[in-house]
Amino acid sequence: MAELLKFNPIPRKFTLALLVLLIVLSAALRLFDISNVPPGLYQDVSAIGYNAYSILQTGKDEYGVSYPLYFKSFNDYKLPVYIYLTAASIKFFGLNEFAVRLPSILAGIFAVIILFFFVRYLTNNLTLAFLSALVLSVNPTHLFFFACGI
Repeated sequence: MAELLKFNPIPRKFTLALLVLLIVLSAALRLFDISNVPPGLYQDVSAIGYNAYSILQTGKDEYGVSYPLYFKSFNDYKLPVYIYLTAASIKFFGLNEFAVRLPSILAGIFAVIILFFFVRYLTNNLTLAFLSALVLSVNPTHLFFFACGI
């Protein structure tokens, strides 16, 4: 196992170029036809968009609570950071599927980057870090859930 972790065919001088390429691939897969794929919004995503729009317009959520720390919706509670980021996205891009999905897609792209640095920190192996980030960037489940905004 120790020999496998020492195997590192990627030279350090290519690190930045490969990382940029990985980010571009991850962004392209997640941003491709963001407004139409998948078609429609799920109920949770619609509720997040509605609460974000309500916060943006009135400063209150769907229950009339001013700037809550937790958003009650569909008999559960949603964390506020995603809803407030969605409100900022709606402010810039208008109320549409693109604006509601954008914070989730950006989080998916950053997850790939964070995984790269985490694996590199743990193993000190650039090849393993790139491979793990590449697998996450093309993982269909990760693409689906972060593209849907779930």
